[in-house]
Amino acid sequence: NNAQDQAQMIEQAVTDGVQGIAVSLADPKALDGAIKKVVAAGIPLITLNSGSDLFKGLGAITHVGQDETVAGHGAGERLKAAGGTVMLCAKQEQSNVALETRCNEAAETFGGKSFRSQLQVTQTALLSKLRSKQRWMQTHQSTLSLELAQLSQLTAQMQPLNSVA
Repeated sequence: NNAQDQAQMIEQAVTDGVQGIAVSLADPKALDGAIKKVVAAGIPLITLNSGSDLFKGLGAITHVGQDETVAGHGAGERLKAAGGTVMLCAKQEQSNVALETRCNEAAETFGGKSFRSQLQVTQTALLSKLRSKQRWMQTHQSTLSLELAQLSQLTAQMQPLNSVA
């Protein structure tokens, strides 16, 4: 999730003469120069996951993903309908603009008390933070977390990796 590394890989792909590039725009400012090189080279560009509101302006041919505003509104509405009183929005990527949009829109639509949490994305830190936030939410009787389902899936995938010493 290092945007500088991602930009370097994109630039190397341009140098290597690839026939197409698909990229997530989690940190679009950091990727701006690399994306301009892709477009200037005439290489078809597709954005994935993050960047639904930016892809056209960057010269991408299409975007594959969801509208983060709609997703955030949906999450906020579901939490409100479920009777939730407190929302925790846990972001696993600090600079991911899509997650920020989703959290903002969820909090606005939900209308209740909301908290934000930045998670470090290492296996040990992620598991520890996730468990801590789950305990906090149980203590405060929160019913949903915007990113909890995704984080739980990551936890399930990472536990076998942590058990190998």
